Amino acid sequence: MPLLCFHGFGQDHSIFQSVSDALKGTHTVYAFDLPFHGESEWHAGDKSFMPEDWFKVMEDFFMQEPMERFEVMGYSMGGKYAMVTAQLFQDRVAHLRLLAPDGITTHFSYRYSTLFFPLRRLFKAQIEKPTIFRSIVSFSRTFKLQDNYTLKFAENQMDTEFKRFQVYHTWVALRHFMPDLQKVSLSANSPASQLTFYLGVHDKIINKKR
Repeated sequence: MPLLCFHGFGQDHSIFQSVSDALKGTHTVYAFDLPFHGESEWHAGDKSFMPEDWFKVMEDFFMQEPMERFEVMGYSMGGKYAMVTAQLFQDRVAHLRLLAPDGITTHFSYRYSTLFFPLRRLFKAQIEKPTIFRSIVSFSRTFKLQDNYTLKFAENQMDTEFKRFQVYHTWVALRHFMPDLQKVSLSANSPASQLTFYLGVHDKIINKKR
């Protein structure tokens, strides 16, 4: 069975090598480099990447690798791509596997950082000179406004210039790239399909409540 795999932020297709090795007896694994990651290229500036754009990408892929039925796996940011794929090709997805997926709920900071042009300019300024970001993290840690796990996660995503620009371009390009959860639910509840969630017990970013 073909298995299409979509990685998380800051990763690339190689993260699924162990999955490919473990499933080589039952699956053919296709792992993708998502926009702004690995060897993927993006030439559209701040233009938003839409589900219809992804449909064209996948149609080109299926022209090269024909398959009637397939499974989809998405981790973190890749969960968006997995769900959009299930939404667009719901009659062909046999199993949707979501590992701590992004895209089911959206954090307010993501919405307000990318929604309007002036806010995107402010966001970009912080990417170039992250003084305010570091002050907010320090303030939140001092007054215990957020748990230390989440704050360390945020710091790790922003601790180099490369990572900060990767955050900016990924967030901005994907600001309208969201799955239609009703359509995903219809696909997952089809008798011909399955849905499996994998969640970390101690994960405070993507947890069971979210």
